[in-house]
This record gives sequence, C-alpha cells and structure tokens, in this order.
Amino acid sequence: MDPPPPSSPPPVKSQQGQLNVEVLYGMVALLALAILFPPWETPPSQPPEFLGMHFILSPPTPDAVMSRLLLTIELVTIAIAGLYGSFLFRKKL
Repeated sequence: MDPPPPSSPPPVKSQQGQLNVEVLYGMVALLALAILFPPWETPPSQPPEFLGMHFILSPPTPDAVMSRLLLTIELVTIAIAGLYGSFLFRKKL
C-alpha cells in the first residue's frame, strides 16, 4: 500500500481588515526615492534658499547641504499617507 502524498500547506487567506500590501509597497518605494533625491539648501553661512531635489551623490552646488528639516517632514508625510492609504484601501471580506 502506497503512503498518501504529502499534503501541501493550506493557502494563506487574508484576514478581515488586513492592510493593503500594495499600498505599503508603494510607500516603501516613495520613501526610498525621497532618500535618494533629498531636498538641498544653501550652507548656514549664506541666507537660506531652497536649491531643489537632486540625487544624493550630486548636490546642486559644491557647498550645498541636505535639508534635514525638509527631509524629515517629507519622510514623515509619506509614511503617514502610506499607512493611512493602506488602511483606507484595506481588503474587506
């Protein structure tokens, strides 16, 4: 008598009210882009001026500094919007 074939694991079912994973993936991608293209500003020795969003390894001017305040605001806003969007578009069964 042959032994029964090994049973496969049961399919994973999403639980009721589970957050939308696709929106969370989008949030992570936007956070990565925000880190790769941060906001730049003039150095502290000059009057404050926004220099734009440029790649992290190529600042707009040699003495430009990354704006930590603007970067923090940007990252927190993206994270809150991503979590809220994931909750808003959660899978309802």
